[in-house]
Amino acid sequence: MITALRKLRNWLGRPLRCEEVNHFIVEYLDGTLAPRPRALFDAHVAACPNCSPFLEQYRQTIALVREAGADVPEPPEELVEATMNFLRQHADAF
Repeated sequence: MITALRKLRNWLGRPLRCEEVNHFIVEYLDGTLAPRPRALFDAHVAACPNCSPFLEQYRQTIALVREAGADVPEPPEELVEATMNFLRQHADAF
């Protein structure tokens, strides 16, 4: 599996593409993206009419989930097990 940092190193010679921004959005929002890749991320989002609203929607989704907090019930064990089985069977697709 290629790490996020290794992927970013491959892309430092050119601007990021939309799908690359999507791959690193979690690290970006967590503040764990290194300064140079973060600058590339910021530059792309500032200029991209698709990624800018996507990033804002992502932020709003996180805020809503945090706001819901304890109001979100735990999923049924059957759903967890079915999801895990699906992921195990299709791990190569991800």
